[in-house]
Amino acid sequence: MLRFALDDAATLPELEEHQVVELSHQAMAEQWLELSIDGLVLEPFLHPGDSTWRWRWNPGAAAGIHQVQLQIGTQQRSIPLRVIPRTIDRQRYDLLLQDLQATAYDLMLLLGGGFEGATTAARIDRPRQLLSAYYTLFEQRLDLFIHAVQQIAARPRDRLRAGSETVPLGQAASLDPTAPPISYEPAPPSMAPDLQAKLRPEGGLLPRSGVQRHSRADVDTYEHRLLKRTLDLLLRRAQHVGALAEQELQRPGNLRRAAEVRRVAEGCAHAAARLRELRMLPFLQQVRELDSYHGSTALLQREAAYRDVYRTWIALRREPLIALDAPLLQIPIAELPRLYELWCALQIALVLSTTADWPLVQQQLVTDLIESEPVLRVEPGDLLAIQQGLWRIVLRYQPRYRPRAADTATPGSLDRHVRVPDLALEAHGPDGAVRMLIVDAKYRLDADQQHVPQDALAEAYAYKGAIGQHGQSCVDAAFVVYPAEAALEQYRSGVGALPLLPGADTHLRVLIDGWLAQFRQD
Repeated sequence: MLRFALDDAATLPELEEHQVVELSHQAMAEQWLELSIDGLVLEPFLHPGDSTWRWRWNPGAAAGIHQVQLQIGTQQRSIPLRVIPRTIDRQRYDLLLQDLQATAYDLMLLLGGGFEGATTAARIDRPRQLLSAYYTLFEQRLDLFIHAVQQIAARPRDRLRAGSETVPLGQAASLDPTAPPISYEPAPPSMAPDLQAKLRPEGGLLPRSGVQRHSRADVDTYEHRLLKRTLDLLLRRAQHVGALAEQELQRPGNLRRAAEVRRVAEGCAHAAARLRELRMLPFLQQVRELDSYHGSTALLQREAAYRDVYRTWIALRREPLIALDAPLLQIPIAELPRLYELWCALQIALVLSTTADWPLVQQQLVTDLIESEPVLRVEPGDLLAIQQGLWRIVLRYQPRYRPRAADTATPGSLDRHVRVPDLALEAHGPDGAVRMLIVDAKYRLDADQQHVPQDALAEAYAYKGAIGQHGQSCVDAAFVVYPAEAALEQYRSGVGALPLLPGADTHLRVLIDGWLAQFRQD
């Protein structure tokens, strides 16, 4: 236990998560003190004959800056106290975030339909990934792309588009005989007699105006829309990689390849400035957004400038990236339990997506494409579904099982409480039968830092017995997943504890494959 004296302290030393601290202050005779942290008043303890007031506080998992308020009579002092994550938590945070990116990349390729030439993500360090993305797209290709766009802007390929417009009769060079007249008026004296004979040989009023057909050059082509989209994606990628490089430079510790990563950050800033200039080219202002991509064309293959644009487009699609502002990548270290929960969800989704003989039939993880970049979301609801024969397996994130009547077929809570596990694998079979495997992620360990706490197992027992249909439990097993390197614990009750960390998913795969085996069709 650490001891900090508040007597003349302007700041306090850093404190680690779950580290108990004793705060003390030497009081004057008959002085009354009050100490609060973040507004919560702490209970003091005193020793007889000792004028020192003492308070004990455990920050738990509340990493961040906390305000210590010391009230001495009518005077009040505010002292900041910084709680930092434990060393093991900081290391695991980096590992989880790195593995989350790699897992998300793999899922985007599996669920988003794949990309030309793209391969699953290798588990390599982030600096190397940044360097690879930078050299592939900007060192090797940017100058060629910019030169190609400038050549196209000088003489953009256009096509003639047929159109029509309404003009006064006296200004018309030709008239569309199929267009209905708008209104009639007496023929002006300057009107040629043969026009009267041609339009209304029987005599009478002539049309005031007529519809004239024309053909005009238009640069709003599929190739130019693809160019504009490639330019937008390349600009976004430069901003993305540059921002990641800046983040990498700010990481604590000894950064390998620091000079190279700094060069990436500076190079991406320069590339973004050049790409913004291209984006303002006049002919691109006449080009609309690309609504859909449907392959190459003869022009993209035949002419060198258009061919370079198309090659850049393909290079971008070979290495898709998650948007920098994706919520999955913006979880602060103070929310490490939530990061672990989301990482577990993606690990299970990846296992299901790569399970042999269970084809994917539905998914809600890669929900849409923004500017041809896949976007991965983990939101409460059904994440994906696989099916074989009559059994359909659905992975659900934070499902809410509400109290149901005993004769209700819809799965729900068997008591008066709403049950919300982190993840549920539901097997829907013939005649409305439902079987479940519950997985609850707990970023908590007991005192030995090797096993899951007892209260976490108690929640698993509650899920095992309190979720069902027709008044009976339909949960085959309920497992607590926790961050440790230990053996899988599986009890006869159907409750168990599964250790899971990046690079150690064997227990998870064995558990899911064993549960799926009972539904496989011979």
